[in-house]
Amino acid sequence: MKLAEKFAKESTISLVGVTFGNINRYLFTIIIARWAGVQMLGIYSLANSILMIAESIAKLGLERGVLRHVGMLNIEEEPGKIRTLVAAAVKMTGQASMILSLVIILLSGWFVSNVLNAAPQLRTVLTVFALVLPLNAITNVGAFATQGLKLLKYKVIVTQIVYPSVLVIGSGLLLLYWSDVRVIIIPVVIAAVISLIIILIFLKKLLGLKSWHVLTASWDKALLVYSLPLMFIGILQTVMHWMDILMLGHYTNAIQVGLYHPAVRTAGLMQAVILSLMSIYTPLAAQLFGQKDEVGLTRLFKQTTRWLITLSLPIALIFLIYPSKVMLIFGAEYLSSAPVLMILAAATFMQVVGSSAAPIIAVTGHTKLSLANSIIGLILNVILNVFLIPEFGIMGAGIATFISISFISILRNIEVLSLFQITMFSRPLFKPFLAGLGLAIFLVLIKPLIMPFHTLITGAIVVLTGVPVYGLLLYLLKLEPEDREFISGIKILKNIMSR
Repeated sequence: MKLAEKFAKESTISLVGVTFGNINRYLFTIIIARWAGVQMLGIYSLANSILMIAESIAKLGLERGVLRHVGMLNIEEEPGKIRTLVAAAVKMTGQASMILSLVIILLSGWFVSNVLNAAPQLRTVLTVFALVLPLNAITNVGAFATQGLKLLKYKVIVTQIVYPSVLVIGSGLLLLYWSDVRVIIIPVVIAAVISLIIILIFLKKLLGLKSWHVLTASWDKALLVYSLPLMFIGILQTVMHWMDILMLGHYTNAIQVGLYHPAVRTAGLMQAVILSLMSIYTPLAAQLFGQKDEVGLTRLFKQTTRWLITLSLPIALIFLIYPSKVMLIFGAEYLSSAPVLMILAAATFMQVVGSSAAPIIAVTGHTKLSLANSIIGLILNVILNVFLIPEFGIMGAGIATFISISFISILRNIEVLSLFQITMFSRPLFKPFLAGLGLAIFLVLIKPLIMPFHTLITGAIVVLTGVPVYGLLLYLLKLEPEDREFISGIKILKNIMSR
């Protein structure tokens, strides 16, 4: 199978799922923002940021470790070995996450009172979130195990369809009766329980994994030794992702966090593109490196960078040109966050530009360099937040994020160039930028005509006219041969889903 076609098949599954998941998480944010209020959204954002950081610790890096180790084995020839490996990973994750859950519960009161400037309700939410931590951690590790089997649809179903859908449906129904912390807490608990049950069913189906396999499993030292360094990288990346939220909570209050969160969630929609392509790009890059195929690795790097930029650029342009209309989706009180959305959209696009470089550095064995990059990014982000948030509030947090992400993206590309003489630049790369320039001109020209319309009508016009214009411009600039392979892979997606 041609590389681009295979890439398209697997990444399209992930893209569809991640897009669906992001849309539902976005709807969940809109529901909380419009009907529960700014402060409640801020409380959720703070508690969720702590939960995400805790989860990155609780998993011990095992989600990445099990992805690699399972991926190196053949399910047809070594099913027992894979089952034992996954059972050990689930057990280690479960035990570590339960200990961390207890620590969070015991320290929640002190943390809310002395570190975050938030309402006492945050302690209640944080305590419940700590209780679901083991469920989420085990679900995540199990989902990565199925990905290691080169079957992305199981991970997509659980993490991108089931979990976010339950959040949206649950919060929508609960708001008919309450507008307090129960609207935040109950959907998260139900989503965690259902997702865990489903991933365990999938693991039983694929590997024959049963509860007694997990209970009797021994800690896999080799897997843990490999995974722990990756845990620190994951922690640093997660902390950096949520640092602006936590530092806003420290220097300001839950209301400011609530105003900032929709802009973060909106700009983060572009990350669906990154997550979907990286899900297959990383194992393919590892395979090519293992085969010492330098030409193939270079080609994959350039193609992936171009596809990332091609898919992300129109989204970024819409956020940059129509920020106020986008923020009106959450309510009139969020209009003040429109400039922040512009900064965060630019930051996320810079993340897209550098996202192909990070896996290359990791899969080629430069884990210490990957760790150093994460440490540098986090330190830079913290320093900038310390200086900018007290002075500029949510704008300061956005600027700090843009600078730190841009710096690390550029640094990683320089490192890839230095280590492997691989650069992201190529002649075809300029095609999406030229098409993007044409799209930007089009969106600016129609802006005075459509801004008076209702927010949803304006958005529909922008999407329904902008996407065809962008696609037409790309077509006129001529598709590359690998682009046609990519499209061929997308066309036969239904065959993948039926496997």
